[in-house]
Amino acid sequence: MSVRKPRGYSVCNELLDEAAQSVHVDPHALIVVPWKAGALGIESKVLVSLAQRYGALGLTSKGEGSQRKFRFYYNRTSAGNWFTEVWPLWKVSAWFSALVFFGIGFQEMKVGMGCFVVGVLLLLAFGPRSIAALRNSVVAGKLSAYAYARESYPLIMAGAILGVIMLEWAYVLPWQAGRASELMSGVIDVFTLSYGLGDFISKALKCVSAVAVLAVVSVLAFQVAGIGMMRFWLQTASNDGILFDHPEQGTWFYKLMVVGSNPLAGFFSFGFFVMAASGLAVPFFQ
Repeated sequence: MSVRKPRGYSVCNELLDEAAQSVHVDPHALIVVPWKAGALGIESKVLVSLAQRYGALGLTSKGEGSQRKFRFYYNRTSAGNWFTEVWPLWKVSAWFSALVFFGIGFQEMKVGMGCFVVGVLLLLAFGPRSIAALRNSVVAGKLSAYAYARESYPLIMAGAILGVIMLEWAYVLPWQAGRASELMSGVIDVFTLSYGLGDFISKALKCVSAVAVLAVVSVLAFQVAGIGMMRFWLQTASNDGILFDHPEQGTWFYKLMVVGSNPLAGFFSFGFFVMAASGLAVPFFQ
């Protein structure tokens, strides 16, 4: 009698436990995890130990061998929960761009219903994710198989804040459900090539460029915003005796241990707070 294999993703946090145990037994040994190419560096080994000890990474997988696929989560206990799943930077940028596009359109058309829908979708996509990533993005993002996953945190946080702002616009603007169909009809016309292939290509290129620009901005913002989180985990590793060797040059741990701090971090945090507070207040002055 054959055993039926599960089709979906199943939790496999034990793989992280095995890697952390290998680091504990011999931190200088060559350690490989199945979801990343190549052996783990010193910083990654330290992060594996921290992730296992403090539950800062969850894993699920499906398939076997070279066909095995993994998904990553900001918390061990929430492995399998879509709301706390680690997304690659391109996916965060794409969701953000699409929802903000509709949000701006509905706000300019003064359609409260559209703003409400966009606000709810933004909060669903980025709200719980931003909370889960607040402490663990520098650990889970780095250990995931995605490039620049931890650098997506500023964009995730911005998406959550914009979700609240869109709900505020929904509160102060007239509902006008009928006008919402105008914007949707325009979008459908674009995708059905009603305005021609040239217009579709032009708008597609603009969307791709917007996603790329947002990705670059998020990466640059994280260079400042991530300082505090990285310093917290570096101090934790030091206090727990997990930091067994000098990290490789170019890594965050190395930069913090050599440079010590980034004076721009405070300015960025203050600027982000001012922009967020201003955005939250604008709808009520209309």
